Amino acid sequence: MGGSTEERAEVTRLLAYATAAIEQHLGDAYATTPEVVLNEAAIRLCGYLFDKPYANGGVAFANALQNSGAAAILLPYRVHRAGSVSDAEATENTPSVGGLREIGMEVVTITETATWTATTLPVPTSEIAGILTRDPDGNETPINLFRTETLGGSAVIGDPSGQGTGEYSIATDSGGVVVFSSLALGDHVVRLYEVQNAFG
Repeated sequence: MGGSTEERAEVTRLLAYATAAIEQHLGDAYATTPEVVLNEAAIRLCGYLFDKPYANGGVAFANALQNSGAAAILLPYRVHRAGSVSDAEATENTPSVGGLREIGMEVVTITETATWTATTLPVPTSEIAGILTRDPDGNETPINLFRTETLGGSAVIGDPSGQGTGEYSIATDSGGVVVFSSLALGDHVVRLYEVQNAFG
């Protein structure tokens, strides 16, 4: 970084954003997190944002907290809850829009990456189903479609081989329970859809 007026103004702007983003990420834990940890996370986040393309850089640049290393630094200080924080929201009366009908929504808390977490989401009954997720940083995926028959025993979205290479995965366990896995810790909003008349 140089010392021009423009660069100092940008760094000041990024520091203000990084401070707000870190405070939001930590929630109540912000007040008890050591200042040296907050400062290091802010430095990492500011440095990453300063060097990334200003225009939309696509998914490779989407998660600044995670990609900069700031999220890993803050991880020991953030309060995590175990398992799902709420029952799946029943959406049976949701009208069909564009051939999609939402059948369930749940906030799933991931406390260990690449590990299945049980949900109370319903198993789709249509031949083709869809999933939409919003990660802890607010990044929302488009609705991904998949064949419902592939849910049994293996992940079908994000990581077809199981776990570990995609951002998130969904499957059903041996008892027929919908399970969810992610590479990002924290609360994920997961929505499932049934696709009506998928083949006309």
